[in-house]
Amino acid sequence: MEYGLYVITDQIAATGRSHAHIAQKCMKNGADVLQLRDKTLSKEELLTAAKEVHDITAGSRMALIVCDDLEAALSSGAEGLHIYESDLDVSEVRSKCPDGFVIGVSVSDLDSAVEAEDKGADYIIWGPLFPSYLEDLGELKELEELRSLREAVSIPIVAIGGIKLFNVSETLAAGADGVAVKTGALHQRDIGEAVDLLAKAVSSQKRTGGH
Repeated sequence: MEYGLYVITDQIAATGRSHAHIAQKCMKNGADVLQLRDKTLSKEELLTAAKEVHDITAGSRMALIVCDDLEAALSSGAEGLHIYESDLDVSEVRSKCPDGFVIGVSVSDLDSAVEAEDKGADYIIWGPLFPSYLEDLGELKELEELRSLREAVSIPIVAIGGIKLFNVSETLAAGADGVAVKTGALHQRDIGEAVDLLAKAVSSQKRTGGH
């Protein structure tokens, strides 16, 4: 599975445009992964949204990952689950999932990254790396920390936090396998165009020697 451009849905960041709209634009313009994340929805509403998005993405090269709701991920046919703010355990989740089901974990330091890998996570999202002008991301990490993290774990690392066109190359060159974006793709007039430009930047860096 490719993690190059990993887009996290957010209808507020997308100025009200739906998860389905975001999914269509991302799928058609080169995103590798779409994570469905929406803390404002009930479990029933999230499952409905996940099924709607999976109807769009099924059969495409873009993987659908559902955030923090294993039932919605499994019932919708999504390719995986991302553990972000829930207390789900990777090992426990793995025991309930079919072969090939992808499990990711958000981490903020090296120790939690190593622990996630030891428990069987397929990839980690790590950050925040750069500041965002739209939201307070908390204490920022350094590229040198990303290099150390790359040496400590063997699973794919997806860097997050203030990712824009101008910092994609240095992020991948420092050891990330991919970049996760939210406002960088969604808070734009044309989501499809923004995704296309980011996907091309990722592809270009990988071709010319990035991670």
